Formats: sequence, structure tokens, C-alpha cells
Amino acid sequence: MSHRIQAVIVDDERLAREGVRLRLERQPDVDIVAEASSADQAAEVLRGRRPDVVFLDIEMPGANGFAAIPRLEEAGDALPLIICVTAHDRYAIEAFRRQVFDYLLKPFDDARFDEVMARIRGQLDLVRVHAALGDRVAPPHAYRERVIVRSGSRATVVRSVGSDWIAAEGDYARIHAHGRTHLVRLSLSALGRQLDPSRFVRVHRAAVVNIDRIRELEPYARGDYVLVLQDGTRLRVSRRYRAALAATLGGGL
Repeated sequence: MSHRIQAVIVDDERLAREGVRLRLERQPDVDIVAEASSADQAAEVLRGRRPDVVFLDIEMPGANGFAAIPRLEEAGDALPLIICVTAHDRYAIEAFRRQVFDYLLKPFDDARFDEVMARIRGQLDLVRVHAALGDRVAPPHAYRERVIVRSGSRATVVRSVGSDWIAAEGDYARIHAHGRTHLVRLSLSALGRQLDPSRFVRVHRAAVVNIDRIRELEPYARGDYVLVLQDGTRLRVSRRYRAALAATLGGGL
């Protein structure tokens, strides 16, 4: 059975939206479910929708296209494939940090667009296979092991697998690793979905922990626990996430 691909186009320029729309209309398995001309409008049209792919312009009046991504992350566990469509290559590093699936540099031709569509189909097929097998949305080899952290003009690569725990900090995540911290321009929910669930587990709405760094668990009030890490850091485990922690550790709490 063939699967229809649901697509959304976000671009402030009418001609640019039309260019993407015409190319998508030539695809036999694509349905365009919405269009938007700004990041704010994109957040509105995407509310309650879960498209497969979003063609997202970056430079738009007001908030840039990246501002729409946290709204997508909040909408559910499966983040749509994001295709950056922009005339500027300077956003490539930011796009990489945001786990953008592909980067269409304007002006692009039909061959480049078809190449992107082929990658989209391949990825969606892979996701469906793993979903059918009962796996998580991301296949094992897709879990993120490194994170790019930018500070001024410098970009540092941090090994996420070597982190102790990760905290929510507004729309960002702060990685705690070996006594140092690194602020990542991704929400905790978005980053957490990209980490290996056999190694990282959410213990609170604001904390994800590397289970290899857990030293002990202490009973706390009202069924909660306090988790103690190897470096002495103490984090509360809320009842909402206790079962997931127990399953990851292979025992009951």
C-alpha cells in the first residue's frame, strides 16, 4: 500500500511558495496540506497537524523560520522532516544543529528538488518500517552522539554520549558533562528524542539523565525518588517518569 506524503510550505514570498508548490504538485504521492507566509502563521496552520515534511524558508519578516521549529517539537513525538529553503548558505550550521533534514539553496533546479524528494521518501519508508516493528521513530544509527555548541564565532563539538545529564533551559538545553556545561540551541524535548533511549532517560520534565552516570536512587516524598549521579548531583525523579526509568534500568521502583 502506497503512503501519501503530507507537505507544508512556509515562505514569505508568493513566487517562492509557488515554485515549491508547482514542483510538489508534479509528485504523484504528495498532498500539500497547508501554506504559510511567516513563522507565526506557520505555527497557527501547523497547530493540530502532523505533516510528514515542512519546506521552510529561513529569512522572513519578523521571526525567522527557525522560530517555527519549537512549535513543531511541542506538537508531538514525531518531528516532521524539515527542509530549509533559503537563498543564503550562512544558516547551514544552525540548520545542522536543528537537525534539519536537507538544505535547498535558492535557486535550485528540478533535479536537486527530485533528489530531496527521493531522500524524503527513503527516510519516511525507514520510519514506517521501524514503527511497524515497534521501534522508536528514529532508527538506532540515527541517534545523536555529538552536538555542536556555538559560543560567539566558535563552534565546539560535544559528545552527548559523554554527558552526565541535560537540563531544560527555556527553549534551550544545557548539557552537563565532566564538571562543565554547554548550552545547546535545541529544546530538551527535541534533543531528548535524538538520544539513544537505552542510554538516556527522562526523569523529570526538565531533566534527561545518562543512565551510566547514575549512582543510586533515594526514596522521596509522595512516591518520588531522588537520583544521585556519580559526581554527587541530585535530581528528582517524578512519578510521571518513574516507570520509564525503571524499564530502562531493567528493574521495578
